[in-house]
Amino acid sequence: MIPPRVPSDSRSSRSSGDAAAQNRWTHPGFLLSAGVIAVVVALAIYLAVANVRGDHPAPAQDPAAVVSPALGTTATPTSSPASSPTTAATTGARARTSICGLAAPTGGAADDLTKIDTQGVTWRYQNSTAYPVSSTYGPARKDRTGYPYCYQDSPGGALFTAAGFVAVSESGDAELKAWATYILAKGPYRSQILAQVVAPDDDPNDETSGRTEIVGYRIRSYTADEAWVDIAARVTLPDQTALGSMILHLIWQDGDWRVSADEPDPMNASRIGDLTGYTAWGVA
Repeated sequence: MIPPRVPSDSRSSRSSGDAAAQNRWTHPGFLLSAGVIAVVVALAIYLAVANVRGDHPAPAQDPAAVVSPALGTTATPTSSPASSPTTAATTGARARTSICGLAAPTGGAADDLTKIDTQGVTWRYQNSTAYPVSSTYGPARKDRTGYPYCYQDSPGGALFTAAGFVAVSESGDAELKAWATYILAKGPYRSQILAQVVAPDDDPNDETSGRTEIVGYRIRSYTADEAWVDIAARVTLPDQTALGSMILHLIWQDGDWRVSADEPDPMNASRIGDLTGYTAWGVA
C-alpha cells in the first residue's frame, strides 16, 4: 500500500484568491508533476487552501506496512518497516559503492539509523533553499546544469538525497528536467512522470510563490534497497508560514538513490501541526 496522495478538494472556496489557488492545485498535469517534482509549489498551495478553509492538520501517515518488491521482480510483498527504531531491516550484508566512489559503511553499523551524522555538514543553497553536503553521505558531484547527485548507500545517503530533492525541486526548466531524468528510477511510471515535469516558474497556472526551509527529518523505513524518508519543512508564503511533511520513496539503483517510479506519486506531501516525532535539523 502506497502512502496516500495529497488530497485535492472540489468544494467551493471562500474567496477569489482561494478559488485561484484551488484551480491551480486541481489541474491534472500539475497534480502529477507536483507529486514528484514541484514540491514547494504543491505544498505551498495545499497549505494556503487548507488554512483558508480552516482545516485542522492531521499527523502524517506512516509509509505502508507493505514494501514494494525490487525492480524487475514479481513477488507478493510481505516485508514491513523495521520494528526497531534504531536499526533498519536488511536483506544481508553488502558494501555497495556509489557511481562516484562513495563507499557504503560495512558491518553491523551499516544500517544503524542512530549513526547518521547530521551535524558535521555544510549547508549550501540551491535557489533559495539550503541543502546539506557531507563528505561521507554526499552529494559528491554536481551536474553541469547545476543539480547535486551521487550519495552514499546508507541511511544517511538516503536522508541527504531527500533533503537535496527539496532544494532542487525549485529549479528552472532546464535544470529541473535534467535532474528529473537522472533522479527518477526505472519503473512503470517513469515516462509518464517525465512527460509532466514542469518548472514552477514555467507553469502558466502558478499563482502562488513560497520559500521552503528544511527544519527536521525522520526515516520512516529503511532496507538495503529502499527507504521512506520524511522531511519536515517550513513553508513561508506572502501572508503566512506553516509546516509541511514530504515523504519520499527512494530506491537504490545504478549506484545512487533515486525516486521510485513504481507508482505515479512516490511523494506524499501533507500539512503538519508541529515537529513532534521529528529530529530537528536545518541550516543554522
